[in-house]
Amino acid sequence: MEKIQLNPGEIKTIYFYINLKGRVFVKVRNKSGTNKINCWWVKGPFGSIDSVGDIESSAALEIKGLVWGKLKASYADSETIIYVTDKADIASNFPSIEFS
Repeated sequence: MEKIQLNPGEIKTIYFYINLKGRVFVKVRNKSGTNKINCWWVKGPFGSIDSVGDIESSAALEIKGLVWGKLKASYADSETIIYVTDKADIASNFPSIEFS
């Protein structure tokens, strides 16, 4: 489980993956007691944005994106600690490349 600190006014990548499918689990704790952040996916291969919306206390999110993705977080109203873990598998098996 990864522990990430997010301060008011910051935007951080809280999860990054390449070629995975599964779920990401997020738990939010902060000093103000709201335990709330706003999240969105940046999805590869073209960097499109998919809003998750507000996460209050905890959430289980499906991993999004064809090749890679980043889960971004912001809008913390006080010093915030975010715990992130996943349950993921390889999404696609690419053919091996052999050189003669």
